Amino acid sequence: MEEAPGELHIATDDGESAPEADEIERGRSFRQQRLDEADWCCELECDRRTDLQVDHIEPRGRNPARKWDPDNCCVACVRCHRLKTAGLIRIHGRREDGTLQIERPVRYRVFAGRDRPDDPPRRAAGE
Repeated sequence: MEEAPGELHIATDDGESAPEADEIERGRSFRQQRLDEADWCCELECDRRTDLQVDHIEPRGRNPARKWDPDNCCVACVRCHRLKTAGLIRIHGRREDGTLQIERPVRYRVFAGRDRPDDPPRRAAGE
């Protein structure tokens, strides 16, 4: 079997593709579909169009049945994915229009290192 450079092929003893290969291909296809649906843009916070990942809203380990559920996945840049993993961005699901319901705890502002329009003015040191 001729393989293209960079192509992954997992074969069993009888030459058939292993279930792992099917799972990998399904994952690639699913990722591409989610990126296309999100217009190749971070859905969490920043609208970045680079370093994008498809992340599960409800972890796969907690609910394996939702692994391939598009409503359980979001497109996030690496930065926003890290903020979500650290608990500094929380997703509560999707609204009817498909946008994410996001909550940002107060400590987010300190971690992110920037003010948001709704932030109160910062006090100068020593006040």
